[in-house]
Order: sequence, then structure tokens, then C-alpha cells
Amino acid sequence: LVLGRRVAAADAVVDHGSVSRVHAVLYYDGGRLYVADCGTKHGTHLDGRRLERGGRGACRDGSVVRLGRCPGSISVCVPVGKGEVAAAL
Repeated sequence: LVLGRRVAAADAVVDHGSVSRVHAVLYYDGGRLYVADCGTKHGTHLDGRRLERGGRGACRDGSVVRLGRCPGSISVCVPVGKGEVAAAL
């Protein structure tokens, strides 16, 4: 799931000046859900911690993702035993 400011490039659009066109990606790897920063200027935060530029962090049920300085956040719900993810913007 691509998160960003550009409608043509993102699956979920966040219209804020500090959010990059392609800002972050939520994806599964080895049965775990991750959020990865796409090398952004204003950063991606996972549970209050800024990820390294281009880095990733493992999400858990209830994790909160914040993009740049956007006042809103994304809450992540990881269903146990399923390969699906729900995110509420």
C-alpha cells in the first residue's frame, strides 16, 4: 500500500505539504507487516519514533504511522493469521 501526496502514484493519498508524492509503503515480508520510508525529507514516524531515511520498521496491531509533519495519523490493524491489513486514515 503506497502512501503519498500524488494521486497517480499513491494508493492512499495524504494531502499535506510535508508529505512526499510517494512517501511510505506498507507491505508484508516474512509474515510481518512493515512500513518503509521512501527517502523522504520530512520523515515517516512509527509509534512516535522517526524511521531512518529509506528505513523500515515492523508494525504491530495498533501501531500508529505519521507522515512528515501531517497532524493526522494512520492506525494499523494487523489481523492475526491473515495476509490482509486494515489502515484507518
